[in-house]
Amino acid sequence: MLLVGAATATFYAFLSGAPLVFARQGVTPGRIGLYVMCVPGACIAGNCVTTRLAHRVGDRMMIGIGQAFSLGGVGPMLVLALAGWNHPLGIALPLMLLGIGHGLLMPSALAGTVGLVPVLAGAAAGVAGVMQQLLGALAGWTVGWVPHADARGLAVLMLLLTSASAAAYAALWRRA
Repeated sequence: MLLVGAATATFYAFLSGAPLVFARQGVTPGRIGLYVMCVPGACIAGNCVTTRLAHRVGDRMMIGIGQAFSLGGVGPMLVLALAGWNHPLGIALPLMLLGIGHGLLMPSALAGTVGLVPVLAGAAAGVAGVMQQLLGALAGWTVGWVPHADARGLAVLMLLLTSASAAAYAALWRRA
């Protein structure tokens, strides 16, 4: 549930913080929507891939591949921000990998959450949903505390959240 919650929180941090950073970069509201739309669009593409691959490679491997894509998106976003490339594409393009990663990992992670003990699937779904909403709300609140002059603060927050999700995955893998 921590894996799912932290991954969701990363996405909520993006949804809360990216429009603020884009606005500071002088992007108009209509264009902000286009840049933000890239990430959920990539998530949809990741979901489509998941429907084709999950039964072949298994849930744990899909989650791992999704985590790699997610870190592969947030990491370059931070590097570009630290390098001073203060452009909306410096956020939107790397985070398309995050979207693909979430499309790969979330279905498998949620299936694993509710499929562990079939008798408790409803309770597991409820707790997972609460964890997603709680950590997502905390991430959205935390965005208000990071600087918005450029993408550095948002990138650090998103990297921390993605790393927490990856750490939860690593712990799950070790237990198995």
